[in-house]
Amino acid sequence: ERGQLVQAIIADLPNLAGHSCASHVIEAAFMHGSPEEQESVGAALLAQGSDSMVALALTQFGSFSVRALLRTRCDAARASAEQLLRHGEVILQRNRYGRRVLQASQQTAKDS
Repeated sequence: ERGQLVQAIIADLPNLAGHSCASHVIEAAFMHGSPEEQESVGAALLAQGSDSMVALALTQFGSFSVRALLRTRCDAARASAEQLLRHGEVILQRNRYGRRVLQASQQTAKDS
């Protein structure tokens, strides 16, 4: 059952990650999913590329999805997300949601 839910999320992740209700589901997948599920959701989010990741981080609900990715236990996904976000750091600094994502990224780096 949970695997089917994860696959459904992945199928429409670009739209869901920025949605007001669905972003909570994305967060829950990162918080409570198995390492494999977290990796799958993270890979799908990262596959959108740097521009899409930055654009998502600039939105109210998308920023929650990106911050959840930064808190994931999957080190490779977290490191990839941090790298993609660095490309848009100047843009992220100009937006309140972007700044929150950058702060989460910095906090994650300190905790590692």
